[in-house]
Amino acid sequence: MEKLPWINHFHNTPDREWFETDAVLRVSLGNFVFSRFYRL
Repeated sequence: MEKLPWINHFHNTPDREWFETDAVLRVSLGNFVFSRFYRL
């Protein structure tokens, strides 16, 4: 995720732990939204 320009748009790049946390949150949110729409 560090190499994707629309995610890494910082002047000072955060540490790797920030990107790992961001990736986990994105996947969790995506799974939650998908499961909500799938149940409808």
